[in-house]
Amino acid sequence: MKKYLFVSSLALMAFLISCKSDATTTEETTTETTVTEPITTNETALSTTVVTDLTSMSVDRMEHDFGKIPDLAPVETKFVITNTGDKPLLISNAQGSCGCTVPEYPKEPIAPGESRDMKVSFNPSGKEGAQTKTVTITANTPEGTTVLNIKSEVVKSAQ
Repeated sequence: MKKYLFVSSLALMAFLISCKSDATTTEETTTETTVTEPITTNETALSTTVVTDLTSMSVDRMEHDFGKIPDLAPVETKFVITNTGDKPLLISNAQGSCGCTVPEYPKEPIAPGESRDMKVSFNPSGKEGAQTKTVTITANTPEGTTVLNIKSEVVKSAQ
């Protein structure tokens, strides 16, 4: 039985080593060409667009602090997103960390050098005290995602 396990282990090691050399060859081949993962969006007009070119973007700020706010009504802010690259910027998604944080992101491509607003609303209803939420933007950038922070201090209203 020990001989069987030993022979099986050797065969498995030989197989893994041969797979490793094939993977190295494939990896060397793919590094010679530019290959990026396709990104598609939820919009009908862009849903069939495959992104093969990465670009870069900047955001006017990475955090917004609403300060002290009552828990009565939603508040909103706008972030300015600028395409700092030389290819169209495609934002495929923007997702709040919870249902109370809702981003409205540009659905159309942003041309190089152009800027667009992204509205983010926060509903403090049912919350109290310090709040920190995030909005994750997914786009055709080398990083793939950018995380923005939303902060506030929710003051419970007398009802």
